[in-house]
Amino acid sequence: MIVTLSSSDTSEGSAGPGTLTFTPAAWNVPQTVTVTGTNDAIADGPVAYAVQFGAATSADLNFDGLEPADVSVTNTDDGDASGVTVTPGAGTTTSEGGGTATFTVVLTSEPLAEVTITLASSDITEATVSPGALTFTAATWNVRRR
Repeated sequence: MIVTLSSSDTSEGSAGPGTLTFTPAAWNVPQTVTVTGTNDAIADGPVAYAVQFGAATSADLNFDGLEPADVSVTNTDDGDASGVTVTPGAGTTTSEGGGTATFTVVLTSEPLAEVTITLASSDITEATVSPGALTFTAATWNVRRR
């Protein structure tokens, strides 16, 4: 009898081997399935998924088509936290002669949706800010922006 197995969410974990084979000589020998969590940069907390079993294939009609129950698994987060890191440039002093200051902004974890951060000066009679907003996506969350 051969039974296939897979993960219901490979972004959270994988299961192996891909198949289990039981023979008439070793039908009662336990086989080990290894479930391995997948690391991501998303602050998603513990995420439930399942090891799924396919229907068995066997010449023995008593076992052919049997489908073992799925096994529930939880992948715990390794401490990713949602946040924003702001890093000042060489100096954060401007001048009335048009001198500029820079800083970079980056998210601390991968977002599940687009994140836009609005920027503004607390006193526009002294300085303005450009750009007025920074947008981060799952593809650009860790790219520092000025």
